[in-house]
This record gives sequence, structure tokens and C-alpha cells, in this order.
Amino acid sequence: MKSFPLNLLDKATEDLEPEMVKLGYSGRGMNGETCVGIVATVHELVDVFVALARDEDADELTDVMRNALRSDDYGRETIWYFPGIEFIDEEPDEDLDDSDHAYEALVDAQLGVD
Repeated sequence: MKSFPLNLLDKATEDLEPEMVKLGYSGRGMNGETCVGIVATVHELVDVFVALARDEDADELTDVMRNALRSDDYGRETIWYFPGIEFIDEEPDEDLDDSDHAYEALVDAQLGVD
């Protein structure tokens, strides 16, 4: 699995509603593994790739996402997903106290996130 900083995805998808970016999507044939999925029109997806292409820090991510791209019906919409790619939040949230970090660790453990 290829890992990239979450902030690259955040910047590229900033024009989408936050609930349209699914960090734990499991698509067809993924056997329960998860990846990022983006609920979007083709035009919105193109905008995401344009934003990535403009970010010199995202060159490798752009190529990997382009090669991994798959889609599923998502109700009346389409979800575009990228198996084999994970996004890591590299910046610790300094506003959280120890109990918040413990809660995050518990949620991560339940989701199977390392």
C-alpha cells in the first residue's frame, strides 16, 4: 500500500463538501480493505486532479491515483476510489488533550487503522 500525507488530499478536495470524501471506502473486490473514495461528478473529479497537478508536492500521488482509479455507483451518484493508497495525517492535533488522543486511538483500533 502506498502512503501519502493527508494534507495533499485535503488541498485537492477543498472545493468539495467534506462528507463527499470517504477515507474508509471499501469498493468492489476489495475484500474489506479500505481506501479513499470521492463522491463526485466527472467534472469535480477532474478539478481534483487539476488541483493535484498544480501542487508540485503531489506529482507521485497524481500518477498513483490516476493508475488506481476505479468507480462504483453510489446511490444516484458515482464514487471514485483508489485502492492501494492510504492517507496519513502527519500533523498531530495540538488542541487535543490526552483523553482525546486515547479516544482517537480507540476509534483507529476499531477501524483497523495503524
